[in-house]
Amino acid sequence: MNPRIVPALMGACLVALAARPCPAEPKSRAERAAAHFDAGLTLYQQGRMRDAASEFLAAFDLAPHGDAMFNAGLAFDGAGDSAGAATAFAWALELGMRADAAPEAKSRLERLAPRLGTVRVTAGEGTTIEVSPFRRKAATATFYALPGQVLVSVTHADGALAARRARVRVSSETLIDFQAAAALPAPAPEPVPAPAASLPGEPFPWKTVAWVSIGVGAASGVSAAVLRSATLGAKDDFDASGHTDADARQRAVDLNRWTNVALGGAIVAGAFGVGVLFLHQDPKREVSIAPGPGGARLFGRF
Repeated sequence: MNPRIVPALMGACLVALAARPCPAEPKSRAERAAAHFDAGLTLYQQGRMRDAASEFLAAFDLAPHGDAMFNAGLAFDGAGDSAGAATAFAWALELGMRADAAPEAKSRLERLAPRLGTVRVTAGEGTTIEVSPFRRKAATATFYALPGQVLVSVTHADGALAARRARVRVSSETLIDFQAAAALPAPAPEPVPAPAASLPGEPFPWKTVAWVSIGVGAASGVSAAVLRSATLGAKDDFDASGHTDADARQRAVDLNRWTNVALGGAIVAGAFGVGVLFLHQDPKREVSIAPGPGGARLFGRF
């Protein structure tokens, strides 16, 4: 056994023993804590480091004190658990411990820390924070751990449980804030856009209809001109035959009929398109129809 460990360990024990009696059947929290502390001393002297560390942690749970955590650090260190030892020494220094043992805790922590990473947990007042095998009732707590993943769990003051995994890297600190996670609002559902057909007040495309109608009228006018030329050609053939070629005459009659149809379509479509353009104006455009000497006339302001 390391001769430097035994005096420090026994010194912490003697302080605890001098402060209270040793009843055979401990009942209060302080008495149960003292019983675990004494059991840890015995197990440590027997070389059962893991069991000794568990007893010191049990004493700490019942009566948090830096001396119990310092002894747990010695036991973890003796068992080769560097993360457990570093956490215990850090907590012992934070909580306060025997002044003559503090340099030992600091020296051991400085030796162990470079091979480890830390996890700093924030969970709010009245919360118990746990990274096995350590458990502490505090708003914040820092744990040392080997590289990899560790499970962090908390028990809130109202009994609600929560757990998260933390990734640990050497010589770096991982922050976990259970308060921030609890405060995040639930994401609002994304609005579903209404289909375009259901939007009220969609104006009818009168201007498009008007220009299409004018285009149809123009095409019909061109067709009428072509048919009129063909009709005149058929009439010339009929005249050249001395009015005896019945086929030429029938062709002229048919072409003349289609010419009239195309011309009528051009007039109707064109007039409809022009009328729509003038009668369905934008709100900024004013147009009116008034009678005049030569019939109806259009006037307006654009």
